[in-house]
Amino acid sequence: MRRKRFINAYPPNHTDDSLVISKDVEENINQIKMSLGDPFDLISKIYSFNHTAFALCYIDGLIRTEDIELNVIPPLMNWFKENDSS
Repeated sequence: MRRKRFINAYPPNHTDDSLVISKDVEENINQIKMSLGDPFDLISKIYSFNHTAFALCYIDGLIRTEDIELNVIPPLMNWFKENDSS
């Protein structure tokens, strides 16, 4: 069985520049979308808790939304509650 060889393994908008993480969550999501070639199946959701915003990004079909809502969000929210400094 022959393996396919990819000439260009990077998405179309890939550059060699370093990814700069911003304090603006939406800007970070846009950078992720651009670096991946703006895939139609990229799901991004922004959550906030006590003046702290964060985003979860995942590829639809690789993970079930129910799993995110049951197994990822609650522990994150608990962590924020336990580590709240306000």
